[in-house]
Amino acid sequence: MKYELAEQANQDRKKYQELKELLVNDFIDAIIAAEKNAGNTTPGE
Repeated sequence: MKYELAEQANQDRKKYQELKELLVNDFIDAIIAAEKNAGNTTPGE
């Protein structure tokens, strides 16, 4: 994934950091949403 970001940023460090920040935030949001959804289930259903 790091190499894909570097390629998209054309080796521009600032642009790379911005892309990484966006992807990390999306990843964290997805994990939080998954945890919330997992907490909404009742065992045995």
